[in-house]
Amino acid sequence: QVLALCDLPAECGVDHPEVSKMFPLDVIRRAKEYRSAIPSGTGSYTNSQGVQLFREHIASFIQERDGHPAYPGDIFITNGASAGIQNCMTALIASDKDAIMIP
Repeated sequence: QVLALCDLPAECGVDHPEVSKMFPLDVIRRAKEYRSAIPSGTGSYTNSQGVQLFREHIASFIQERDGHPAYPGDIFITNGASAGIQNCMTALIASDKDAIMIP
């Protein structure tokens, strides 16, 4: 529901005069928050680390769960674990003389 409201044109979704009859209020609130965090839309490119608001939410979750500070600037959102591992390995290989051994 949140993604639907983020993807719909505002006049058909979050700004529709009867949106509260079609969607729960918490969904509308979250969709408005997310739309303001990604003004270019959900299908566009973002910061290479991911959307700042999402990284802030993730950092808050980690801090509450683990009991120690987590910083949005240290968080990278990827398209899954494999993409994250590929990014890390790409960063480790600086030249064609570098190698990584994986047991």
